[in-house]
Amino acid sequence: MSATKVARGEPKNRLSAPNKQNVFKRFWKTRFLFALFLPALVYFIMFKYVPMWGVSIAFYKYSIFKGLAGSKFIGLYNFKIFFQSPEWWKYTKNTLALGAMGVFITFPLTIIFALLLNEVRGERFKKVTQTVSYLPHFLSVVVVVGLMKSLCDPTTGAINAIIKFFGGQPIYFFTETKWFRPLYEISALWAQLGWGTIVYLAAISSVDPGLYEAARLDGASRLRQMMNITIPSIMPTVSTMFIMKIGHIMGDSLEKVLLMQSAVTYEVSQTISTYSYYVGLSKGNYDFGTAISLYCNIVNLVFLFGSNFVSKKLTENSIF
Repeated sequence: MSATKVARGEPKNRLSAPNKQNVFKRFWKTRFLFALFLPALVYFIMFKYVPMWGVSIAFYKYSIFKGLAGSKFIGLYNFKIFFQSPEWWKYTKNTLALGAMGVFITFPLTIIFALLLNEVRGERFKKVTQTVSYLPHFLSVVVVVGLMKSLCDPTTGAINAIIKFFGGQPIYFFTETKWFRPLYEISALWAQLGWGTIVYLAAISSVDPGLYEAARLDGASRLRQMMNITIPSIMPTVSTMFIMKIGHIMGDSLEKVLLMQSAVTYEVSQTISTYSYYVGLSKGNYDFGTAISLYCNIVNLVFLFGSNFVSKKLTENSIF
């Protein structure tokens, strides 16, 4: 719009109506895509965002008979009690230990496995390996822990049978604190290794084949091609997945921990999520359990923003 027309007092938003029509036309052309997206949107609103209102329970002396409106507001009292208890740091440390094992063990091994799969030239062997590695992801946590207990049984388990065959003494894996974290991480690695490679294999498939062709003409080995082409090309994807992994560092598997832990392993197996479950649902102290869960989510949020900031500064890759 020219300066003359603006000076005459004509409205600046004369093009707003055509713009709205164009937006509607674009929406109508992609209406089926929006229809496919609608169930996911409804799911997240109903089961992710609406329940956030329940977070306010942490600031009340909540009673299920009086409801939130009839409960007494106590502010940060539940958080104060939790941070003054000796369990605060112990359970936080246990939770961070399990999360850190996932970040620094499972995460890099998933990338390595994806790179190795990409280098396999036999299509039949590659497909069989991918399928076999994906399958454990679809097993229930109850089944996974049941298999672990069967294999690690001190009398009938296959692992202890091998140990005894070589002259060793049977190990009571599920009643010794030093074995809880290794078993937790090994089972997580077994269940998630193949499934986690899907994103990286998709990123690798989008790399320009011409780069590999040029590298081969220059005499680069397959290892050199991986180091100089494949890995740099998927670094944005790796950075994004790493940030999301860090942002979930306090999000251990509640079901698995509950199934694996026993009275003798509470020292290392009791985490923030299991403690919240214990005091919130088992004891009926809903406001205190909600406060503990909220604390866990806040820590995750801090890690998410921190890792995103560091990634943006070091690699110029971030999720926001």
